[in-house]
Amino acid sequence: MQNPQWPVGLTLSGTPTLKAILNHDPQLARRFYPINFPALNAIQDTDQILATVAYYLEQTQLTVGKDLLTQDFAARAIHAANGEYGLLIEHTIDAIENALRRKQSTLDVENYRDWFSKKQDVWMV
Repeated sequence: MQNPQWPVGLTLSGTPTLKAILNHDPQLARRFYPINFPALNAIQDTDQILATVAYYLEQTQLTVGKDLLTQDFAARAIHAANGEYGLLIEHTIDAIENALRRKQSTLDVENYRDWFSKKQDVWMV
């Protein structure tokens, strides 16, 4: 991190416990700038979530399916991602992959549901 010919930046992602570990050592604490992302809220963050899903959808050839960009969908997506924005984006990318693999022209709630159901099966093994 201190070599002028080859500077390195390090990004760590974790829980508050990781922040406590880093802050335990003064040398480490000086080298990191923590950024906390608050948990998503189904009431306050609905527009942001719907805009994010719409953005990712625009990057594909898929169209918006039934019941996809609704408040109910946003609330369910936030719950499935445990309020974590990064995880919600991962779920969206996986749902898009699900639709593309099926050669669908539309992304809908079923793609999220199918992906999440398969993920749960893997976790249970």
